[in-house]
Amino acid sequence: MRPRSAGLATLCVVAALGVLGSASPAHAQPDAAIEEAKRLFKAGARAYEAGKYRAAWQTFDQAFELAPRPELRFSAAQALRRLYTVEPVREYLERALRYYRAYLAAVPQGGRRLDATTAAEEIEKLLGPGAAAVEPGPAVAPPPAPVTTPLATLIVDTPTAGARVALADEEPGEPPLVRDLPPGRYAVRISADGYIPIERQVETLAGRVKSLDVELKERPGALSFEAPDGVELVVDGRPVGVTPLGAPVELGSGQHRVVAGKTGYEVFVEDLALARGEERSVAIEIGMTPQRIVAWSFVGLTLAGAGLAAGLSGVAFYQQAQAADLEREQESRALTVAERDRHNDALDLRDDFRGSALVAAGFSGALAVTGLALLLLDEPQLYAVATPPKDADDDEPAAQGSLRVVPVVAPDPAAPDGAPGLHAGLGAAGRF
Repeated sequence: MRPRSAGLATLCVVAALGVLGSASPAHAQPDAAIEEAKRLFKAGARAYEAGKYRAAWQTFDQAFELAPRPELRFSAAQALRRLYTVEPVREYLERALRYYRAYLAAVPQGGRRLDATTAAEEIEKLLGPGAAAVEPGPAVAPPPAPVTTPLATLIVDTPTAGARVALADEEPGEPPLVRDLPPGRYAVRISADGYIPIERQVETLAGRVKSLDVELKERPGALSFEAPDGVELVVDGRPVGVTPLGAPVELGSGQHRVVAGKTGYEVFVEDLALARGEERSVAIEIGMTPQRIVAWSFVGLTLAGAGLAAGLSGVAFYQQAQAADLEREQESRALTVAERDRHNDALDLRDDFRGSALVAAGFSGALAVTGLALLLLDEPQLYAVATPPKDADDDEPAAQGSLRVVPVVAPDPAAPDGAPGLHAGLGAAGRF
């Protein structure tokens, strides 16, 4: 698809920020009418650029009915002049002259008076003595009845790059589609690679312009994930679920950041670029964190300490039992010196092993608390790295003020023989 010209891009801005957005209180129009007039103005500009001058003229006239601005009369006159070069019908020149004169009457100074005056003089020469009979008409009155035609005009456009437009079962072509058709209902198809195609039904009326300007929505990309169960996934700072997911994650085209993790494991981060409609699988491999390794080491030491404490306690109980046996023996007879020494040694050993068991149990308990704390606090910080860092330029303050484009369809000095072309003037103004 060929790129749109800078003139057209400027002219489209015109429709939103220029003539139609600068209504005085005397010319105030309902918002819906103004928006429709802007849309028609843009469609007329695209038809003009495509060489469909009849459609451009009719579209500018239709916009004038909704928002009666003198500049729309000027634009329609330009389209009529070009139409005359293709279809040399005298009525086109008469109507163009009427529009130029209406513009000059409504704009006493400035604007495109020089262009309108020059164009009017050229037409007067072509019309000869009959030019004097052409009345200028009121500057903001509805246009005279159009040249009778049983056809309707359909203009279909889209700002989507690479789009193709077609009617019914026709072969698609580059936008804009501008067609004179019998009144009725038509199916319009708009498609582009990487975008969701649409089909619209449009109703056309005899002698009227029907414009349709639709921007296609891109096909989403899809990410699937190969990861262990229980892994939490965050894409572009948004949680998308825990593996295994039931379906791929749909995303728009462009740069994305995938972050994944689970308790006790390292955070996985991957930046990737996804094309429109692309399907991709991301393999997520995560290893255990050093903190989790230390925590499990503490758990192992806790178990070892608990086993040691249990063993020492068993020895202490054994020595206690040895001392108790000698004490019962003493009830029936006197103990020998060796037996009394053995009794005392058993009590001493009991106390030693009991103390050691308490120390081992305390140490094991401390290890258990520490290990448990390390396990519980080992949560992945997914959102700390969920989005890429901002560029420095993102913090720059926005430029103050704005410019409004004041548009017209004016003669192109660069065109041969003063042929009219698309022009626009740029001036400082407030925001619409």
